[in-house]
Amino acid sequence: GGLHLILGRMMVPRLKLLIVDDDKLILRIITETLGKDFEFAQFTTADEAYDYLTENEVNLLLTDYRLEDSDSLALIQKAKEIKPHLKVLVMSGSVGVQAALSKGLVDGLVDGFLEKPFQLEILRETIKELTKCYS
Repeated sequence: GGLHLILGRMMVPRLKLLIVDDDKLILRIITETLGKDFEFAQFTTADEAYDYLTENEVNLLLTDYRLEDSDSLALIQKAKEIKPHLKVLVMSGSVGVQAALSKGLVDGLVDGFLEKPFQLEILRETIKELTKCYS
């Protein structure tokens, strides 16, 4: 099976993830863990992330719910306006966020939610599941 993996990887362009979290340690852990599977752009503010989105192709936005400069829903709404097919995965360590987001999940703005702390393997599987439409 090893050879097949190499061939498959050469043919399929790697998915591009945009990761937004004001905790730089979390950014580093995620990118180090997923680095061999995906390409990344990473930012600590919603404004920087949005600027990047306007000029680059991205398959999935992975964002913390609470960001220093805004809550992520404003970023997600603006992101979906310019990239309607963008998949969005929100992570949060705060209680009650999932309930607040369930409206977003219903409106089709948010495709998935992960409660911190989460296992990195679950993050990888969730991203693969959400982006399988691209493969």
